[in-house]
Amino acid sequence: MRSFIKFCITHPVFTGCSVVIWILLGISSYFTLGVTLYPDVEFPFVLVRTTYTGANAQVVNETVAQVIEQQVNGTQGMDYMSSNSDDTGESRYESGFSTR
Repeated sequence: MRSFIKFCITHPVFTGCSVVIWILLGISSYFTLGVTLYPDVEFPFVLVRTTYTGANAQVVNETVAQVIEQQVNGTQGMDYMSSNSDDTGESRYESGFSTR
């Protein structure tokens, strides 16, 4: 082992070239790695869409969206939560969970 270290110290050009070659091989391997070799990862989330015909955004928010938010809020592993309501009477709630 000492002779290898001594060789690398006394031949810095060879050592630098071999490091560059290893880096280039790593980069080329990364880009040529097939997508089939990547693991399947699915991020768990919940999407709830509701329709309250004839209601405006405020009514939908108060009677539907906030109720759903209160029931789901605090669920273990929840990362984010968002909801929106519009004047067509539709509401959309989305919540994402961690994969840990």
